[in-house]
Amino acid sequence: MIDHRLGFGLFFLSGGLLAIAGGAERRRQKRALVRRAVRVTARVVSVRTESTNDAGGVDFHYPTLEFRVAGKVARADAVVGRLDGGEVSSGKEVTAYYDPLDPGRVVLAPGDWPGGGCATILGLAVAGTGGALLWAWLAGR
Repeated sequence: MIDHRLGFGLFFLSGGLLAIAGGAERRRQKRALVRRAVRVTARVVSVRTESTNDAGGVDFHYPTLEFRVAGKVARADAVVGRLDGGEVSSGKEVTAYYDPLDPGRVVLAPGDWPGGGCATILGLAVAGTGGALLWAWLAGR
C-alpha cells in the first residue's frame, strides 16, 4: 500500500510546480505588455461601480475611457478599477496605457495589468508542502 505522504507529496509538488510555471509565464507576458504599452491621454466617459458585497463593502470604480488610436476614436473599459472614485469621475482627462495589439485592453497605470504573482507565490507554498511530505516519506523509510 502506498504511504499517503508519497501520494500527496507527489500531487502537491507537481501541482505547485505547474502553478509556478504558469505564474512565471504570466509575469513574462506582463513584462512584454508593459514594454509595448502605448501611453495616451484619455477621457473618462462613464464609470461602473462594483461593491465587494451587498452590505456596502469596498467599492471599485471601473472607468470607460475614450482615446485616439491611429486617428480613430477607441473606447474601452479599464482592466483594473480604482478605490478612489474621484480619480476616475466622468469627463475627467486621465493618462492611460493601452495594448497596441488589442486597444480594448487599457489600464490607468502600467503595473495594473494582472501578472501571475499570486499564482507563483501559491505555487511555491504548494510545492513546498509537497516537498515536505516527500521529505517526511523519505525520512520514514
